[in-house]
Amino acid sequence: MNIHAPKPCWFVVQTDAMAEIKAARELKLGGYEVYCPVWRKEYRHPRTKKWTTKDFALFPRYLFVRLVSPDLGGLVATFDGVRGLLRSQGFALPIADDDVATIKRTVESGALDEMRDHNVRLRPGKVNIEGGQFLGLSGLLESIKDGRKARVLVDLLGRSVPTEVDITNLVQATTVTLQ
Repeated sequence: MNIHAPKPCWFVVQTDAMAEIKAARELKLGGYEVYCPVWRKEYRHPRTKKWTTKDFALFPRYLFVRLVSPDLGGLVATFDGVRGLLRSQGFALPIADDDVATIKRTVESGALDEMRDHNVRLRPGKVNIEGGQFLGLSGLLESIKDGRKARVLVDLLGRSVPTEVDITNLVQATTVTLQ
């Protein structure tokens, strides 16, 4: 082991607008150790009403690369989507391993993600249907199958009709008690 070999450090790389993931992929293919922290957002498409998850860069236009020397920043800038190392007064500043590790732990914990609660807590009783083919109707929740589908009795044409509804489309109906 060479004790005089410089220890690799993390540096901040500036990327083109909305090119963080592309730049990270290019740098990885070039043999660099790269970290591009992302957070996830789950949203409902306004037209199709389907739930979608999308990744966003935690630091827009920035990512981290591990280099032996900041002098290699010129080589990094030759990759697609990369502008170069972030500099202060002309010098690329190393980022502490602990700081990058803290960011990694936070991202991996999901603390920054905007996700809906998948542990839907529905009780037997009246529910409102807020999506799907029975949108706007209400009914009686009978049972929940495999944590994803619910059996609901919906009043259609004067009869109670059993239907199967995705539980993400159900909301517990609130009842008002008079005193």
